[in-house]
Amino acid sequence: MERWFVPGVILLAILIFWPVSQATAFQCPVMVKENKALIEKAQKTSLSTTAKDKIAEARKLTDEAQKLHEGGDHTQAMIKAYQAATLLAETALASVK
Repeated sequence: MERWFVPGVILLAILIFWPVSQATAFQCPVMVKENKALIEKAQKTSLSTTAKDKIAEARKLTDEAQKLHEGGDHTQAMIKAYQAATLLAETALASVK
């Protein structure tokens, strides 16, 4: 193996994955903002007890996502934000029935 191969592969990996990891930092606040808007909209409607519980859990997860983002843990922030979005989607789908 040539001497440049390993450092070249490491540099290539950094060039590929660094922008992807940084993009997550910008996605967190967008997802949190969207979740909060959906939560506010949902609370203005009449909801069943089950739906209210899911909305409360979504709010909790969204708040956790925001704190994780502010702490720099963007991967966990996005996981929490997506979990909240899933609960919001479940609530919306259940209200259509």
